Amino acid sequence: MASKSKPPKARARWSPELSDKVIEMLSNGYTQKMVRDELNIGYEAWKTWMYKPREKGGRPGFKALVTEAKHCSQQKMLDLVQYHAEKDWRAAAWYLERTSSEFKLRTFRSQEAQALIDKVAVEKAEAERDLVLAKTTALQKNLLTPEELLDLLKDARQINTSHSHGVPN
Repeated sequence: MASKSKPPKARARWSPELSDKVIEMLSNGYTQKMVRDELNIGYEAWKTWMYKPREKGGRPGFKALVTEAKHCSQQKMLDLVQYHAEKDWRAAAWYLERTSSEFKLRTFRSQEAQALIDKVAVEKAEAERDLVLAKTTALQKNLLTPEELLDLLKDARQINTSHSHGVPN
């Protein structure tokens, strides 16, 4: 027997009570998306209430209330972290890791450093390709001495270097 599915809830309409519930939830740490989902408020309706003028369905002052509620929630969380940091240093460390670049667990790489890492990765891939080509060539010629294999690698590297610098053979 198939289970009966509930019809979708009707989208919430603006009311002072709904506004109060939104502000209460935001003040308690809910995100805007969580509030919209919980109260069944469509994203377009939310945007209208936040940004449009009254004559187009907007709610003057709603954006300021939302902003203040988010600020209030952040302040509550900071107060809570500070309270617990007095008893346990990990609360302070947690806060610092998330708010100060000097204390982040993973620091962001500069563009220059990332460019160097990328360059080395490309060179490594090219060297691995060259090794495979040299081994393939060695296998095709049957057995080569280590010196001959090294010569092949050097030749392959020279060819690769000339291609990467735009120098024709």
